[in-house]
Amino acid sequence: HILDYLRTEGLFRVPGNSTRQQNLKEALNSGTEIDLDSGEFHSNDVATLLKMFLGELPEPLLTHKHFHAHLKISDKERQIEALQLLFLILPAANRNLLKLLLDLLYQTAKKQDRNKMSAHNLALMFAPHILWPRNVSILFHIMVKREK
Repeated sequence: HILDYLRTEGLFRVPGNSTRQQNLKEALNSGTEIDLDSGEFHSNDVATLLKMFLGELPEPLLTHKHFHAHLKISDKERQIEALQLLFLILPAANRNLLKLLLDLLYQTAKKQDRNKMSAHNLALMFAPHILWPRNVSILFHIMVKREK
């Protein structure tokens, strides 16, 4: 069922309804069981809430500690090896969430003919939410707010 929602055009780009998002957030935070097939929430509500969750983490998934290491990976031949090493030194919780997120984004990109969200588009949507510097400038905050 959930994979059907990945066909929604503009998923992760088109924002959801703020009232429904708030209701969904409150339900999730209270531990209420949620039936996404009920029609109460739209796929864009869920997608926007996921981006909000990632953006509100106290530290990015790829951690402040390794921010500059991520930026230095420019040599294409060593990029995969370096990323694998950086992935292995992430805290377990970050690594597990990142695996789930990357799988979701991969599944979403596979349906780009319907949802218009290529891997490039998804990277533009999610990069600011999973990697940011410790001392973020005002401009960076404004850019992230526009994405939400």
